[in-house]
Amino acid sequence: MVAVGYFLFKTLSQIRWAEIEDAISLVSRRTFIITGCLTVLNYFLYASYDLLSFNIIKNASLRIRKIISTTMIVFTFNLNLGALIGSIGLRYRIYSGWGIPKAKITLLTLLSVITSWSGYAFLLALVFLFSPSSFHTLAPAPNWLLTILGILIIAALGAYLALCSQRVTWNLRDHAFQFPPLHKGIVQILLSTSQWSIMSYIIYLFINDSGTDIAFERVLMSVLAAGIAGVLTHIPAGLGVLETVFLRMHADIPAPQILAALLCYRFIYYLVPLAFAVPGYLYVEYYQKHRGRNSFIAALKRRL
Repeated sequence: MVAVGYFLFKTLSQIRWAEIEDAISLVSRRTFIITGCLTVLNYFLYASYDLLSFNIIKNASLRIRKIISTTMIVFTFNLNLGALIGSIGLRYRIYSGWGIPKAKITLLTLLSVITSWSGYAFLLALVFLFSPSSFHTLAPAPNWLLTILGILIIAALGAYLALCSQRVTWNLRDHAFQFPPLHKGIVQILLSTSQWSIMSYIIYLFINDSGTDIAFERVLMSVLAAGIAGVLTHIPAGLGVLETVFLRMHADIPAPQILAALLCYRFIYYLVPLAFAVPGYLYVEYYQKHRGRNSFIAALKRRL
């Protein structure tokens, strides 16, 4: 966190806000519309994580619309406030309010994490194998080493799918975790690969529309690097981490253009969904408590 703060302070002290405003003004309305549609699509992909997880654990007690709305709220808070509040805290609170046992919520959370990082690993392997130069802007590394790492990642994903094909069960403390069927394991990887790719493409569109030209593979590698850096630093919303990684990996691009693109990205991908998620969460809280009170009154009347 200290390193991120120092790097940003050093960079921002050399930039005038007017330069960032000029770069933002270059972004067309068409780009905002396209990225807005892609953001909606990506949030539905997030929702599909839990839909798939419910299908894997064979729990049909919750309606699809409740799963979709819950997952969208969870991932919005996860992106803006961190996994502890969003992915874990809110998931347990909301699903418990829908009557889902905590043991199953734990499995849902675990399956969601596996889904998210399986696609991440697959894309990282592709970058290592087919576009190693994209990694060189982050750190110097020989291509043969990146090739080996890419093969190892593919092998790890292959091992996961092999465990899925055998439906192996692992006992994790008080919970038994059975690997999903093979075809659902493949769907996990495809869903997550699509989600990470679309998120990267949104940033790619903003950068290219703010007055520069950059290859998609470089943006993808930067997003993947920022993803793991955000997990390591535990900074909510990866605030400053994403900017630091992009500025470090794209030193050949003027900093105002990078920062302008990332501000647009944070607005369309973080803040706009949060504006819907906050009242959505408050409504869910009200609905669950109101429903619980009505159920209590109805049960009391039956006894009387």
